[in-house]
Amino acid sequence: MGLLLLIILVVLPMGGLLTWGYSQSWGHSETAAMPIANNVRVTLRYRRDDLKSLLAYAKIHDVERGGRYDLRKPPRLNIWTHTWGNPGCRAESTLMFSLYFDWSTTSLMSVRLQPGYDWEVFLNELARLERAALGDMVYGRSRCEPKT
Repeated sequence: MGLLLLIILVVLPMGGLLTWGYSQSWGHSETAAMPIANNVRVTLRYRRDDLKSLLAYAKIHDVERGGRYDLRKPPRLNIWTHTWGNPGCRAESTLMFSLYFDWSTTSLMSVRLQPGYDWEVFLNELARLERAALGDMVYGRSRCEPKT
């Protein structure tokens, strides 16, 4: 049985810190071949009113009311591939990301990337949410933007 562990630290604009950790073990167990979600620990601080706006926008644009967001406690925000406007869409919709926020620090603290979705797709989805809720991007990045 083997174990792979990778940790990357990146300093982001506005004082954000990204710690990306990936671990995978392999061996002879049945679960070794199953895709697992990747948890990415981050510290992306928002202004309190911006965080409230992000979560309020997500609540208004709930997956069951024509949006793609599912806001849960403590706050956790799930982002789905499509809205659940009808039973067919609900059956085909897939959870892409779960975002975990901390009210005491007004920060996005962790992102769970579901199998098949990577960091670039997450940054694009975060950019869409920030633009819609705040009018501008804070940490998100559109896929069409050049990487610098």
